[in-house]
Amino acid sequence: AALQWSPRLKAHLELVDRHIAALRNAIGIARALGRQLVMPRMACLCERAESPAALLPGCTLEGASTPVPHVCPLESVYDVARVERIWQKGYLQLRPWTFLNSSIHKPPAGALPFTPADTTAVRWLAEPPPHGRPPTQGPRQVWLEKGLSAEQLLQAVSAAGASDARVMHLESAEGVFGGFESAAESKLFKEAISGDLLGGWSATWCCTSWNKPAGTFKFKRPVPLPSGVEARGPRTVVDLPDKRECYWQSSPCEL
Repeated sequence: AALQWSPRLKAHLELVDRHIAALRNAIGIARALGRQLVMPRMACLCERAESPAALLPGCTLEGASTPVPHVCPLESVYDVARVERIWQKGYLQLRPWTFLNSSIHKPPAGALPFTPADTTAVRWLAEPPPHGRPPTQGPRQVWLEKGLSAEQLLQAVSAAGASDARVMHLESAEGVFGGFESAAESKLFKEAISGDLLGGWSATWCCTSWNKPAGTFKFKRPVPLPSGVEARGPRTVVDLPDKRECYWQSSPCEL
């Protein structure tokens, strides 16, 4: 009933589902390439509040001037204390989306500020190149096939001569990462995603009801990625399941 009453909330849930899947993939790609990850700037369509009367159906708090869409803070989607574990445990260094802006983040002594010339764009082929030939590369851009494993991505970036790029910008991160062939790396990746990125109350939205458990929605958890030879590509990767898990058994959670 709440999603029928507020189409914007429905659109927000579907948009953030995609943000989460893309971030899961970007974390895997950054780990595979041995890089730090600059967090994406997330656009959201709905604020969150424990008072549904002050928020719905318009999705902005009563009296607020929040634009739609707006850049939502990390804590509006994730349990930040859990997300911090990803770099505290040494799995992957995460940086804020403003990291490349030297007017906000001053470079350390002896380091040059980031410029557009430092960036190599990573673009994804809509279909494999004919006859198995490697894709044609361009200046400051790399074309890669979708669904490659971590090990294959590392080889492909090296073959494209982009391993030393100061910044690699993913044009998209949806449906592009195949997983880790290494069982040990796959296990660490699943722990980082399931336990740190999406653990606890992370990746939920509240509230459509004063009854918080019944009024909370769970964002979709990405489909687990395979390991071993099944992670190898190129292949089509489905990021999200069809159905949404219920946060509370008695709440209607199907879209």
